[in-house]
Amino acid sequence: MSSESLDGGGVGGRGGHLGSSGGKALSIMTTYTAGIIFHELGHAFGLFHDYGTSNSKRISIFTTDPMLNSFCAAEWLNAHRAFNPERQRKQNERSQFIMHPPSLAAPPNAIQLRFEINDPNGIHQVQLLAPMPSYSGDRTLLGCKFLNGDISGTVEFVTNDLTPKTGWVNLRTIDVLGNLAWSQRFPIDITSVIPPPEALSIPDPHLAAAVQRQIGNALTTHAILNLQGLNAPNSGITDLTGLEHAHNLMVLYLDDRNAENNTTLDMSPLSGLKNLTTLYLRGNNITDISALSEMKNLTKLYLSDNNITDISALSEMKNLTTLYLAVNNITDISALSGLKNLRYLDLFWNAVSDISPLVGLNLIGVEWWDEGLRLEKNPLSNESIRIYIPAMQASGIVVTFDNITHPELHLIAGDKQGGLVDSTLSAPFVVEYRDANDKPKQGVSVTFSIREGEAELTDKTVTTDAEGRAKTFLHLGMKLGTITIQATAEEVITPLTLTAQVVLPENHVAADVNADGIVDVMDLVLVAATIGTTPPEDTYPNPDVNGNRVVDNDDLALVMAALETAPAAPAAAMTAETLQRWIDEAKQLTYLDETLLRGIATLEALLASLLPEKTVLLANFPNPFNPETWIPFHLAESTEVTLHIYGIDGVLVRTLAFGQKSAGIYDHRTRAAYWDGRNAQGERVASGVYFYTLTAGDYTSTRKMLIRK
Repeated sequence: MSSESLDGGGVGGRGGHLGSSGGKALSIMTTYTAGIIFHELGHAFGLFHDYGTSNSKRISIFTTDPMLNSFCAAEWLNAHRAFNPERQRKQNERSQFIMHPPSLAAPPNAIQLRFEINDPNGIHQVQLLAPMPSYSGDRTLLGCKFLNGDISGTVEFVTNDLTPKTGWVNLRTIDVLGNLAWSQRFPIDITSVIPPPEALSIPDPHLAAAVQRQIGNALTTHAILNLQGLNAPNSGITDLTGLEHAHNLMVLYLDDRNAENNTTLDMSPLSGLKNLTTLYLRGNNITDISALSEMKNLTKLYLSDNNITDISALSEMKNLTTLYLAVNNITDISALSGLKNLRYLDLFWNAVSDISPLVGLNLIGVEWWDEGLRLEKNPLSNESIRIYIPAMQASGIVVTFDNITHPELHLIAGDKQGGLVDSTLSAPFVVEYRDANDKPKQGVSVTFSIREGEAELTDKTVTTDAEGRAKTFLHLGMKLGTITIQATAEEVITPLTLTAQVVLPENHVAADVNADGIVDVMDLVLVAATIGTTPPEDTYPNPDVNGNRVVDNDDLALVMAALETAPAAPAAAMTAETLQRWIDEAKQLTYLDETLLRGIATLEALLASLLPEKTVLLANFPNPFNPETWIPFHLAESTEVTLHIYGIDGVLVRTLAFGQKSAGIYDHRTRAAYWDGRNAQGERVASGVYFYTLTAGDYTSTRKMLIRK
């Protein structure tokens, strides 16, 4: 036939549903003939349109037709008589079907349907069908179950595809001999099992009007479940709030060629619409498509003429067959590399240079269009033009692109280096300039620039040598993280991006404040210079040694402990003696800038606070004790210190001579006088009251203590 439609119905073909032995198929004769013939032949062999969202399992074949690539359909035909002529025909025993009451499997509209079925010949497959005239003729396939020849059993389906207007469902079976059987139509009312209706708010008046044209004036959470398709192009819709309740929406057409430049469409209300298979959102100034990440049933997506840069949300859309991304700002297309069902991709007028992620895709075009990949007006790399596109063309993919090569910068060495803070990378960044004929060129000025991070380039503008190469070194700053460097040159369309990492030394300790690999007096002074401040994270010098987001005396003590050869001591062990020693050493540094001088002044103020005004003997701890105790004291000046311990009868029990001690506070276990409860002969003394006398220069004082065993 040569007409463009059949029976005045505006369709390209018609096929019967006789099923068990074949039927008739009519098709118009156009450039789309092959796809239509296969589709109508599918009907002739008993196949129904498969729009069920639970039937996500698809077969990767030449077509994106959801009936022909349906796994349910392939499994059905596996038992069909037309494909099994050797099977013996047998009288078709009548099948029996019983439906249990439906229930809510999960809110808002996942409906559980259970059936008892019986067929003496053994059931190969059972299918769940429902009327969906808007998109699939008299019935559509909602789900299938393989029964492997079982004579009877309970079959359960969970579907999100039923609407309040569905009215009925029925089953169809094919037995192992290829016989078909139909159940009666089982009435169904999902409003009896889903949550009660609520009033629905749709703030955008244009969207509200478009929805009401489809489902009527009553805007409720039940009514909007009848919305399976919404066609409202160029309607000035700017707010999609309310559509998040349209759980049965399959096709949404909201192209807006008239959108104002300052109006950006927020897609977030669509994020939960798992039934969407076709989405048109061209010309809506969209920048963020992350809301699409969970729409795993999308097969056709139209996002041209927006302001999209990041397409990572598309990486898991394994059912996509048609994708329009023309006229956006996309550079990275690696997210598309796993979309093995993709047949057509439009990337016209973007900023794509590297198309290597597309090489493994089967972009053979769709039924009405044999072009598979459109790339015009992209700054394609010479490698893409010379290697990747020819490889795709060799596999039969039709690619349209601008076959124009141009000068490029190529990486030779130095990328992805790592270095310590405040250091120069050991190897230079080396790039090579190649002209449009892919030949190195001498005398070209190459510009290097820092795009991200803290660092300094030794040379920012370099002229290429006889090999077409230019190099520069990088001195890293004091902030950890990634440094991004960009290299460009005259006539180079796509700059070359290089990176380096600023890292800490191996086995770095927090007390190494300036991250030079050594804990020394410089670290101590840097902490002192910033007492009371909150330093930025991942930036060095980092005086917040203990990581509590404030620089205080605890940080000083930790650095001092690391400076000593003894194991690290807690903050209370900071002594005037050690502090004085490090102050003296700090003053010997060869370079003292304002920061270091401020740090030394802080240390001197701290030293003054550590010196007591007078010498005093304090109470021992613990008291009473068994068998040991500590005796704290303060020294106002350096002197010889001796401690005498007497029994209650005045007899000397033990003498502890400490020698010369510096002025300071000796009240911590690590510094106070220690008595182990033994006499001069090493014997443990008896329980009772004892006296201890401290002699420090001209100072003498006595206190009482008690041993209790």
